[in-house]
Amino acid sequence: YRREIMAEDDEIEASWLVYGGFDEGLCKVKRFKIPETWPVFCGHDFGTANPATLFVAQVRLPLPADAPVYLRYGDYVAFNEYAPGAGCSPVQHKDRWKEIITGYRLEMAVGGNITTEEETRQLYRTLGWPIHAPSIGKVNAQIDRVIALMGQKQFYVFEDMHRLLTQIADCMWIVDEEKRPTNKIKDEAKYHLLACLRYLATFMPVKMLYMDESNIVRWDD
Repeated sequence: YRREIMAEDDEIEASWLVYGGFDEGLCKVKRFKIPETWPVFCGHDFGTANPATLFVAQVRLPLPADAPVYLRYGDYVAFNEYAPGAGCSPVQHKDRWKEIITGYRLEMAVGGNITTEEETRQLYRTLGWPIHAPSIGKVNAQIDRVIALMGQKQFYVFEDMHRLLTQIADCMWIVDEEKRPTNKIKDEAKYHLLACLRYLATFMPVKMLYMDESNIVRWDD
């Protein structure tokens, strides 16, 4: 709409997107069965009205037959999203999370603001669902981790996860009077699944590509 109707410049538009580096052509993939040997991570965004949880698996080899052949050991695949809206109790949330990951090994659950939501994390710990605080507190630093993961093609999303994909495509920086992006997100509070991803990313190591002396592309942690 902005490009075709408003005739805005493509390059400027791309700079407005927070996660413009997400490569849909490569990293939006058809759903396949996540092997039970793959560790699972959960990111949580708390709240009474709009709670959200993102479920991500980490790739292990060998790949299942129906998975994209270019997935690498240690990549991450978002395979489920939970956004029930208002009206559910903490016990109901916890029961639903356990149902979603039945048969899988939960490696870690992460969520909430480091300083203001510890009581919520403590509540879920008493219910048998331990949630850790993010290892990085500042929102922009968390965003940088997500951008790095996407830039290194380490983060993949199943194509039927419409809410997460829509949030990735819609999340934009606020622009100043000269249409230059600032470091603040427009309507940040509505991107609950992206908040889950930000929290998770604080524990996801970013691997770097490098070229060795034989001109072979390799990974370095």
